[in-house]
Amino acid sequence: MTDEDLNRCWIKPNQNLHPVIYHTKGMVEYLVRILGRIPYLYCDFHGHSRRKNVFVYGCSRKYSWHEPDRSVPENPAEFLMIPHLIDHFNPTFSLSNCNFKVEKTRESTARVTFWREFGVKQSYTLESTYCGMDQGPLSGYHINTSHLKEVGTSFCEALLCTDDETGWRLTLILDQTETETGRTNSPLFHLVSQADDSYETSDADDDDCSGEEI
Repeated sequence: MTDEDLNRCWIKPNQNLHPVIYHTKGMVEYLVRILGRIPYLYCDFHGHSRRKNVFVYGCSRKYSWHEPDRSVPENPAEFLMIPHLIDHFNPTFSLSNCNFKVEKTRESTARVTFWREFGVKQSYTLESTYCGMDQGPLSGYHINTSHLKEVGTSFCEALLCTDDETGWRLTLILDQTETETGRTNSPLFHLVSQADDSYETSDADDDDCSGEEI
């Protein structure tokens, strides 16, 4: 009714105009500031009008617009584990579409607010396409309600697998061979299940972290 994008109101939500956001943020602030408990993960679920497949936007200090962010070391496995696990469980998910840039124009989104103000390292927006798939068994097709439910199931399975007792881990494999440009090759992450010794390998470091967001 106010002609606002409600995912751009999280820095200073108005109690009257954005009551759900205002009280949600207040509840999390109480949890963090008063009880001293940082949420393990935050994720909101969106539809994307232009990009295909299912993917996430996340937050990486390395790819932040804010220079002080980039000076603080981070462990990429902390925010890459969930996307890798969803990709393992669900054929509609695309790691190559994921984007972990923190852009100045996204500072007022929920995921960046939870990451910056409350220290939630696993803070995501999960996007589901309105435009269909271009990979896997559903390539060339639109997804339906049952597929969306399967994405939700895969998300919950990924959360369950982050428990240390499940034996899943994300291992960084660095290839120190220098390329012709003088850069080291992009690091690879192996998703490993100790239960069956299987793993998957995927590029985890995209210099431009390209991806258009709405």
